[in-house]
Amino acid sequence: MTDMPASHRRERGVSIVMLTFLVAFVLIPMIGLAIDGAVLFWMKAKLSAAVDAAALGAARSLDVGANFIQQKANAEALGGQYFDANFPVGILRTTLVSSSVTVTKDDTKHTLTATATASVSVPTYFMRILHFDSSTVAATGQASRRNAIVVLVLDRSGSMTNKGSCDALISNAQDFVNRFVDDFDTVGLVTFQTSANIDFTPVKKFKSSTPSLKSTLDKLVCGGNTNAAAGLKKAYTWFQDNVTKNSGYLNAILFFTDGQPNVVQGTFKMKKKLDTRYDSTPLGILLLPVPKSNCDSSPLNGLIADDSDENGASDIWTLNHFGQTSGLFQTGSISIDKKGSLKKISGADNCAFDSDTDRMREDVRAIPDTDDFGGSTHGNPYLPTLDVLSAPYAGEIRPDTPRNIHWAAFNSAESIAKQIRDDKDYGIIIYTIGLQGNESMEMDQGFMERVANDPRAANYDSDPAKGQGKFALASDKSELAAAFSAIASQLLHLSQ
Repeated sequence: MTDMPASHRRERGVSIVMLTFLVAFVLIPMIGLAIDGAVLFWMKAKLSAAVDAAALGAARSLDVGANFIQQKANAEALGGQYFDANFPVGILRTTLVSSSVTVTKDDTKHTLTATATASVSVPTYFMRILHFDSSTVAATGQASRRNAIVVLVLDRSGSMTNKGSCDALISNAQDFVNRFVDDFDTVGLVTFQTSANIDFTPVKKFKSSTPSLKSTLDKLVCGGNTNAAAGLKKAYTWFQDNVTKNSGYLNAILFFTDGQPNVVQGTFKMKKKLDTRYDSTPLGILLLPVPKSNCDSSPLNGLIADDSDENGASDIWTLNHFGQTSGLFQTGSISIDKKGSLKKISGADNCAFDSDTDRMREDVRAIPDTDDFGGSTHGNPYLPTLDVLSAPYAGEIRPDTPRNIHWAAFNSAESIAKQIRDDKDYGIIIYTIGLQGNESMEMDQGFMERVANDPRAANYDSDPAKGQGKFALASDKSELAAAFSAIASQLLHLSQ
């Protein structure tokens, strides 16, 4: 074998020198940069998660405290705790440079915002050979939501006295209210039974006012029928009378019930001709010729109700039209701390129902097409078919069957709900909670989904301008807390 030429030996020597230079000054720094870069990237992600948690934790805790200043201080302190829990001191030998959580309120934009910022010094491991001992990483997290105007519309009818449900409603409604921020959100209360009241006018200082919304709820007493349309209309009218159109607020109604609407409120014409009606016994089975009414006044404004449940004929209306109906009763209001009772309407001289309200069917000509609230009693697709009268009032809605009163009451309430959702000036979203297992005439889930325009509703309208709400089901009173919490989470949704 011949010796390698000198020129080749020199070339090999140069290659070794170049390789050594490449490893020392290029490859090792690149590997070091990759490792240190990965550490910095991971630390940035960890820091970002910590400030996001701090911002969200602060924003979600803003219901703690008697006023906004106290709430702000509490929220900022809690946000700091969230940051510390998610970014422990000295993790991977880091040094905290700065951190802060601030809560701000913008009354012009109607928003509440929690902002968390932090920066840390992260030591390097391989880049020290190039005299880069550390690098600073910073992150910001933010959570915000709009002012909310929420009106609770709560059923306090007689069935809510069953199984301690009235007390459960009170405590869970109070917990729901506490999720909102005093002096930032606006919260009020409407209750309904046979009639409906605004029991706590919606205000910003719903916690700190005297009386407060909580103390008002403490007085709530359950009793009476279920006039759902009146409750919804009371809330809607308050929005129309008190809220600026297109204000930018999050406007919402929370509607709760444990049963089915069973009251129709309207202006009723009196029967001036002989026709055929079901008798006024508890079963109301026989069709009898009934002479014209002797009522001196016509028409009369009041309430008619299904009375079959009270007469031991529960759920008869779901199978056929037989059963008791009653009226006419006064509209009026019943104080939140009173059960109340149906009182016969005044000005009903010589009416058969003046001596016995179960004989209402002998005087009232028919259920009107439109109720007191502008709601259609039969023009909705949910329960479109009602029993009608024959000649001389052919085609008019019978007032002498419990089924008709229920169906008309369902249609009326749904019609009012649609009016509310279709009103683009206010953009009101309706959320609904239904309690099952409390009475023989069960809450109707399909109806509740329709009122809320829940995506599960058979007639769901996907137009964002039509108010897309949510229905939450409580199978019994023990599940009310979860149902109210689910709706609160929807209303208090925080966007980063």
